[in-house]
Amino acid sequence: RMAAAPELVEQRSLYLYRAALHAESSFRFRDSEPLWLERSELLRGMPRAEALFRAAQAADAAGNSLAAERAVEKALAIIRESGDRRAEGMSVAELGAVYRLTGRTTLAESAFLTSAALFRAAGDDRALAVTLGNLGSVYMQTGRPDEAEATFRKALESLQSGQNLPSRGVVLANLAILLWETGRLEDAERMQAASESSSIELLA
Repeated sequence: RMAAAPELVEQRSLYLYRAALHAESSFRFRDSEPLWLERSELLRGMPRAEALFRAAQAADAAGNSLAAERAVEKALAIIRESGDRRAEGMSVAELGAVYRLTGRTTLAESAFLTSAALFRAAGDDRALAVTLGNLGSVYMQTGRPDEAEATFRKALESLQSGQNLPSRGVVLANLAILLWETGRLEDAERMQAASESSSIELLA
């Protein structure tokens, strides 16, 4: 079979990109995943990895953890060759989220620790805070409240005031739950109020 002309491949790739974005704008992640996957077959290098990563995110959002895991592992193989630490951190964090959703907490913990180290190396404080928040949730889930609290507080330190308000609010809310469960009711109420304040700032 003759290879398609480069301009036809480019047109198909652009069509798939727009169709995938349109599907996601309507929260039709089950429809967008195969579009990203098809687009990835037309690309090479980091653009291919990005399409695979978007496919993984769509599969995850659609509740298809197995497909998400397959796609992100393919993306990681490409990204690791590129040496892009931030992109690697994002992919490993996505893999950690899949592991957590499927009950593989040991693998999730390892993935979040790895992605946190990659974000530190890349100097991405926002992504670091999100990952530490996820790691803290794994510690909560596995009955380690002291480690969870320390990790949530590290996440908050990584977020300066006004930065990434949605993530800040989530971390504060999780910390409030932890404090409540460990009997520190006044501290819990203060953290909950701070979480709600972040939500109000976001809407303002």
